Amino acid sequence: MTVFNRTQALVLGFFVLAWVALITILVVTPEIYDRALRQAPGSQPAAEIVFAAGLPGLIAVACFGVVRRRRWAFWLTLIAFSAGALRVPAGRAATGRGIWCRTAPPGMSSFRA
Repeated sequence: MTVFNRTQALVLGFFVLAWVALITILVVTPEIYDRALRQAPGSQPAAEIVFAAGLPGLIAVACFGVVRRRRWAFWLTLIAFSAGALRVPAGRAATGRGIWCRTAPPGMSSFRA
């Protein structure tokens, strides 16, 4: 049995919460993802299946890396969060120029910044 340290438990808890949030949004308000997936080429049901399986798969791979204490899991998480941090200045720049994201739900820019 693997014993987790506090950092591993924190990261795994975050990944589990992200997975629960994804599934909750897909079940409760699927129109959020429907709008985003409608812009993708191809059939929408196939895109939904790939999205619903692909993102939890990525979360599972990240969890596996955390449990096995792999260095690539740290770098993958660091790059993902760094890319997310770049959205804040981009969102503020777009808001300052009057450019709004048409695919995001209303009020999303207030959560980014």
